[in-house]
Amino acid sequence: MSAQIDRTILVVDDDEPTRVTLQDLLEHDGYNAMGAPDGFLAARIVRQESIDLVFLDVDMPGRSGIDVLREIRIINELLPVIMLTGTSDTDIFQWALEAGAFSLLPKPVDIGQIRLTVQHALFGFQF
Repeated sequence: MSAQIDRTILVVDDDEPTRVTLQDLLEHDGYNAMGAPDGFLAARIVRQESIDLVFLDVDMPGRSGIDVLREIRIINELLPVIMLTGTSDTDIFQWALEAGAFSLLPKPVDIGQIRLTVQHALFGFQF
């Protein structure tokens, strides 16, 4: 059994095509992938499930990704969270890192960058 099979990744994005595409990519790569359309459900999942990594959209209605990240840090301060953003606002990068994000990737997502960042977040430099 590969190491990926034992890893569960949560994808949080209000944009369904983005969320489903990322989940499909992760499942194709051998991970267990879960999805959540908003930050409220994401926080509940992080509290109730064994999650190894979170992809979290910055800009979501009702609750920003930064607010959700802060709550995730309270629940599990070591859980790696990769933020996704469609904005070019450079302040977002600073806010995300200060709030405890592992990384911040631009949308549209680059498949190679996603794979590289997941490997780095879950396994360090053991590629």
